Amino acid sequence: MEKTYECSQFVVFDDVLPPSEFEDVWRYLQISRVVNGETADLGGPWQISESLPLFGQSVSALSGSIGSPARRSPASGGGPVYPTGTAVDFVVEKLLQLAPQLEPWVGEANEEWVLVTAAPWIYPPGTGISWHTDSGAHTGAYILYVHPEWEVQWGGELLVADEACRLLPSGTSTPAPYSLEERLRYRFDKRPMSDYLCGVGTGQFISPTPNRLVVLEVGHAHKISRVDAAAGDHVRASISGLFVRPEAVHSSEGR
Repeated sequence: MEKTYECSQFVVFDDVLPPSEFEDVWRYLQISRVVNGETADLGGPWQISESLPLFGQSVSALSGSIGSPARRSPASGGGPVYPTGTAVDFVVEKLLQLAPQLEPWVGEANEEWVLVTAAPWIYPPGTGISWHTDSGAHTGAYILYVHPEWEVQWGGELLVADEACRLLPSGTSTPAPYSLEERLRYRFDKRPMSDYLCGVGTGQFISPTPNRLVVLEVGHAHKISRVDAAAGDHVRASISGLFVRPEAVHSSEGR
């Protein structure tokens, strides 16, 4: 594994998993149950004109749980918890091992975040995600690309707006009515997001290179460009998730 790029917004690692583990995770996506986003209420990032991706069940892992027996996570919502006995455990373990190196972007494990999630996401041609920022309930997000090959003309890049556009998280509570944080999450009226980003109008992109891990600090507007028709039967496949703040986990315990 090699750290190939870093900036104040995100960090990129390549050749993250050993070949045998990478192959097992790719196989895991072949046999995991995924659902069509067209039939689910996925919230704000997607525009009504967009085709939506496929996604699978999310696994939760408490920070510091590597090598531990499975124990129920209060934020799992009844879903599976690490260790699951499946190949997704390789991804969780890698993230937990990397935790000290990820502190500049997601904060200190057991202090600023206490739980990480992991779910399969499949983007066929024509699918993507519109510009959005992640919730203040999280300190950051990650993507591990697990498709075995990708070509530059196939699209699917992760786009990250300039740091000047960062929206500082206001906490884990519901955003105040009519706040910028709320309006950036609107499903139908995308003018606030457009105004927010076009004022600067620059940023960076990250190609979905196989076996590449991207970890992104919370608050930075980002999107996934549509996978091009040139990809044919190839899909943009990833295990993706969020680093969850203690307050968000504790609030879910009370539900």
